[in-house]
Amino acid sequence: MSASSRDLIVARRWTATGLWAATLVCWLVLFWGANHMDSPAAQLTMPMFDWSAAKLKLTQLTMIQGGATFQGTAETQEDGQLALKVSDGNKQIQTALKM
Repeated sequence: MSASSRDLIVARRWTATGLWAATLVCWLVLFWGANHMDSPAAQLTMPMFDWSAAKLKLTQLTMIQGGATFQGTAETQEDGQLALKVSDGNKQIQTALKM
């Protein structure tokens, strides 16, 4: 085996070892974060945004209850509630759900 071939094998061994070590460190950090969620350091990795800012709009909503099929819409209102309006042709249901 020539000198350049030996250098390539050693370089690949160190590359593989480095990748393996980096992967192990990342998994250990994830494991630590999952077990210490109340830690300020772990909370830095969590997304910080307000879920109430999300707007949801369902325009072709279908609900089945027993033998009845209700169709309608659902939409997030300004106050954060989900307004649901469905009908089966005979009955209409309108309600607001606090999210």
